[in-house]
Formats: sequence, C-alpha cells, structure tokens
Amino acid sequence: MTLLSPETRVILAARHFTLHETPPRHMTISDILHNPYGLLHDIPYSYINLRCIRYPDQLITLSRDGENWRCFATYGENGCLLLDDAGRIRALHDDGSITPVNHNLGDFTCCLAWYQSALYAIQASGHQTGDKHFGAACERAARFARRRIAPLADTRTGSFWDDMLFYLEDWLGGFNPTINDYIQDGRA
Repeated sequence: MTLLSPETRVILAARHFTLHETPPRHMTISDILHNPYGLLHDIPYSYINLRCIRYPDQLITLSRDGENWRCFATYGENGCLLLDDAGRIRALHDDGSITPVNHNLGDFTCCLAWYQSALYAIQASGHQTGDKHFGAACERAARFARRRIAPLADTRTGSFWDDMLFYLEDWLGGFNPTINDYIQDGRA
C-alpha cells in the first residue's frame, strides 16, 4: 500500500519536507499481537477519504527544520495525520500548517471508532440522501459522535475533528464507492 499519493509527495516537497520510508519487514507474533495500527480502519467515503497504514513499517518519517513526524494516515485531498516525537497526533494541512488532533494514538483510535459508529448509524437508519428524515439521522449521529469524541480530542472550530463532525452533520458522500474507486479497480 502506498500511503502518500504522488500529488501529496509534490506538496510535501514544496513545503520543504523530506521523506524517509522503511522497507517492509516480517513481524514476530508479539509484534502482530501488539500492533496498534491494525486497529485503524479506512473511511474511503468522498471528501473524508481517510487512509490508514496497517503495519508499523509503513510509517513515513517527515522531517522539516530539524523536527520529525511519522505519518500514519492521509485524509481529504492531501492532508496527513502525524505522530510527533511525544506520541501526540497532529494534522498536516495543505498549507503546511500542523495542528493538534489527539493526545496519543489510543485516543485517536477511540475517536475513529466512535466516528465510524456514527457513520454506521446513518447507514443503518435506512434513509437515503434527499429523504426528508436523512438530515435528522445525520444530526443525531453527529451529536452522538461529538459527545464521545470531545473528551478525547481537539474539537475547536477548524480542527481535524471539528471538520470530520461537520461532514457527519451535512453528510453528502453516500456510502457507495466513488467513481475513482471504480476506475482504480479497473471497473470503469
């Protein structure tokens, strides 16, 4: 799996980041049992487009001005989720700015699970985009997620989680694969 798209790599280079990737390696049983990245799941829907690594050797080190971060996920068009040297989660935006997301990977994993639960609640409601009850189902799901995510994350206006919760409130993405998924899979 290639985490960073060619476009994202160009943007990172333009923002003066250098990248270091690690070759794949075999994992021991202990490594497998204690792999925190195995708990992360992609959210490929439309503008969220969250893509996560599965194995520790897929981390990509980004360096700039003597600071290092490890990229473990991408989101949106070219956003990256990073671990800093203290283990905190940060969002790297298209403009090169880096903002807080969660205190650690465990909190991020919990928030992601709550977020996915809310997505499944929208899907399970049986309402479709345009249905008069669809908006209410989205709002309920967003309130549910916000109550659970807020204690573990930065949800200030403009933050990664605030944006993600906004996407739930105004869900437009649907749950079907995007046209790009069909093209990449050779089906269109």
